[in-house]
Amino acid sequence: MSVKQNVQSAVARVYQLLYDRYRSAALLEPNRKPLILFTSVSRAEIGGNAKFVYDRICQRGLAERFNVVLDFSPDIKSVETPAKQLAFIKRLANADIIFLDDYHPFVYFVDFPADVKVVQLWHAIGSFKTIGFSRKRANQEEHRRTSRAHRGYTHVIVSADVDKPHYADAFNMPEERIFATGIPRVDGFLNEESLAQARQAFFERFPQAQGKRVIVFAPTFREDDIRKATYDFSQLDFAGIADYCRKNNALFMLKFHQYTHGFNGVPAGMEDVIVLADGIREVNDLLPAADLLITDYSSVLYEAALIDVPTVFFPYDLEYYEQTRGFYEPYESFVPGPIVRTPEALVAALSYAGDQARIDAFKRRHFAHFDNHSSDRVVDLVLGTTEGSLAV
Repeated sequence: MSVKQNVQSAVARVYQLLYDRYRSAALLEPNRKPLILFTSVSRAEIGGNAKFVYDRICQRGLAERFNVVLDFSPDIKSVETPAKQLAFIKRLANADIIFLDDYHPFVYFVDFPADVKVVQLWHAIGSFKTIGFSRKRANQEEHRRTSRAHRGYTHVIVSADVDKPHYADAFNMPEERIFATGIPRVDGFLNEESLAQARQAFFERFPQAQGKRVIVFAPTFREDDIRKATYDFSQLDFAGIADYCRKNNALFMLKFHQYTHGFNGVPAGMEDVIVLADGIREVNDLLPAADLLITDYSSVLYEAALIDVPTVFFPYDLEYYEQTRGFYEPYESFVPGPIVRTPEALVAALSYAGDQARIDAFKRRHFAHFDNHSSDRVVDLVLGTTEGSLAV
């Protein structure tokens, strides 16, 4: 074993010892109600899939049967002190149901008893670019054998059956524990009232977008280490984009991934037509007002397709990305929109109006449910509730 593996093994033993002690004490508490823990070390507050599940638990009055606890931190470093780690272990030990929405290394140190449910909601829809153990590594088999990552999931929530084998590979687990309930946050995209509220909130935040063609540019980041995450901003012809926007009454919204570093701001003199969507945590908050989405390898393509937003794909480094990260299916045949590879071609594609037949085919394959009840299915599946009796 490597030095890193030895350290992780030692930490896991300490975690397990403390967890078992706290768990035994928790189960002895009189009049104890089952505890549901929502936790993440990649966001400061609850959001995305976790929020939709949490909201449905509260809306259906189920919180009266359970204690519900939220434990969210903006990044891993913010919870690395011994005191915070100890507090987190105590919360884990008290939890009977644990909801995750991303990679959470501190959860993986514990081997949970059979009566504890660990539910991975994940933060993306579908299986597009590889994640987890599916990602390309020189020592792939050794990594699967020795890594503690993604250990112990009792439930993984996916959008459709087509995703099951991909997530089974990604999380090194059997397909029997993967459930195509639909993704909880999709409920918000199937509710016209919610979409209308999101559009209104967008225009209140960006009043300069009123009456304009709204183009949302939302690429993912490069580099495996999120501390070095960046994007090749030279691939953007800002002068050409600004010229297009002025001639076509458009507004170009920049929504870089939260991990992306190094952007120096909108070029001077172009702020009237190019806007940095600073402070917007979820790109989904922009989509209801979008007339066009531009992305590369981001799973936002699923939400865009769901509400019929045309999408142009700009994978300027496709070959490199395929070699270093990879996809579950061939990129060119998977994406539901045109592919452009140069700054000039991107500007030329800003007038793209979409191909509805192509979008519809994509939706039929990648969404099992269109009934606005994915959150309910997750709640019933995990909590064992019967209200609504919604089948998976």
